[in-house]
Formats: sequence, C-alpha cells, structure tokens
Amino acid sequence: MIKYILVINMNIKTISLNDYCSSVDDFYLERIEAFCGEEKLHTHDCFQIIYCKQGNITHYLGDISARMLRGDVCIVAPGMKHKILPTEKNTIYYNISFSKSYLQEKFAGASLAAEFMDSLEKSEILIPKLSPLYDDIYLFDSSIGKMRILFGGERCKHDEIIAIYLLGIVSVISGMYNRIETGLMSENDKKLKRINHCIFYIDSHFDEPIPLEKIVKMSALSKSTFCVLFKEVTGMTFNDYLNKKRIERIKTILRFRSDVASAAYGNGYTELSTFYRNFVKFTGMTPGEFKKHNNSQH
Repeated sequence: MIKYILVINMNIKTISLNDYCSSVDDFYLERIEAFCGEEKLHTHDCFQIIYCKQGNITHYLGDISARMLRGDVCIVAPGMKHKILPTEKNTIYYNISFSKSYLQEKFAGASLAAEFMDSLEKSEILIPKLSPLYDDIYLFDSSIGKMRILFGGERCKHDEIIAIYLLGIVSVISGMYNRIETGLMSENDKKLKRINHCIFYIDSHFDEPIPLEKIVKMSALSKSTFCVLFKEVTGMTFNDYLNKKRIERIKTILRFRSDVASAAYGNGYTELSTFYRNFVKFTGMTPGEFKKHNNSQH
C-alpha cells in the first residue's frame, strides 16, 4: 500500500502577527505549552530551532524520529519535512523561526554561522535532536528567556539584541553539528551527556526518593566515575545537589505556607531530622527562623 504524506509549506510571515514591524518580519518566537502537536509533516521557508524546555516531545525529521527530552534542541533548514508530537502532559517547547538574511544582514562578519546555515541547507544528514552539554543548556534557557521578553516588548527597538542572542544559539548548535559530522565527540563528552540526563531527572523528580544507586544505574557508569563527573559538571556532590534542589523548593513553599512537615515530606524527605539538618546547612537558619525572617520582610 502506498502511503501518501501531505507536506504543508509554512511561510514565516504568515505565522507572524499583523502588528509586527518590518524589522522583525523574519523572526518569530513561540512558546508552546498545550498537549498537542502537528499531525502532518510540513516544511518551512525559514530555519526553525526547536528547544525542549520541559517534558518531552517526539520530533520527526524526514524518515527518522527522535525523542527530545529537557534541554534537547534541533535545527531544521528550509524545505526539510518535519513534525512535532508532545508525548506527555505539561510539556513546554519553543519554536524559533528565522530567515538566513535576518542574521546575515546584522552580522556580516559572522562567517561561521553563515557557513553552517549554508551547509545545513545542502546537507543530506538529518539529525532530529541534539543533546547539549549542561552549560550550553543554561545558555539556551537564558538566551531564549531574554529573547522572549524582548520579543514581547517593543520589538523594533530590541531587534539587534534579539539577533545577538539568536546568533549565540546558532553558533553553539553549529559546534555540536561539527562534532557529530567529524566524529570528534570524545568518550568524556559521551559520559558527560549521560550525566546531563541524570541531572534533568533529578531536577524533575527531586520531590521523590532518589537513591544514589538508582542514578548511577541510569548513567550506565561506574559509581566512582559517576561521582567524579557529577561534581565536575555541577560543582557539588550528588547528595548536596539533590538536597539543595529540595531546600530551594521548600523555601518557596514556606513563604506561602506554614506547615513545615508537609513541605518536607512533599519534597522527598522521609525523616524530619534529615530535612532540618540540610535546611540549616543550605540556609544558615532553621525553618522556623526562616519563616520568621521572611514574615518580617513583608
């Protein structure tokens, strides 16, 4: 049986709102939170960066697909057939659409980015997802967050600043492509990517019991290798990182709630003595003192 694929061509100007000034007609930033996707393969007449902020999505690019997790990114060149399907609720991802001329007109000297975009248009290699290293993920989070604020304000005045953030993202993606295509990804890079995924798991599940043995098994590394690399990436031991995440969350809850025990039990602690010890370690005060200090500030 022959399977027909409907390809829809989407013009960047048609998805922009009518009140966008001409200087940003070639750039569009969209945050997608709904549990919905694109049922049919389609193409764009522009470049598109897809960035998974939360949850996970399945990205179909040509005849291949990949599951994109928190922090994963992909760039799609004009004319490439693709579609996106979120695979769980509470998924958040970004679509950043832009024309090649948007960057070329502002950064004539940015030859590496220009060469990368040219090569991507001609390349037959389809990469439906890239997994950045941890530092690059924070760069993406920061840059996209700032672009979103500027894009929602007086866009004409902020157009060049938006382009600077975009150029940084494209440059990082270009470097990731180069490592893949030239086979320069070292064994250490591969190990660090495993650590990154473990960190994302902790960030999403710190309200649950997470024994070290479970995370080590998830990393497929030896316990000693995992502990060394984890501290190299985060600057903390596994236990300190996990407890700091929990305490930061509990501090937010205590600003609005008075039930200390519920906040502790609801964020991964099974013993109050362990919670109190870690709260003092990371804040320098007891939960009661923290609440009293916070109330005095209001």
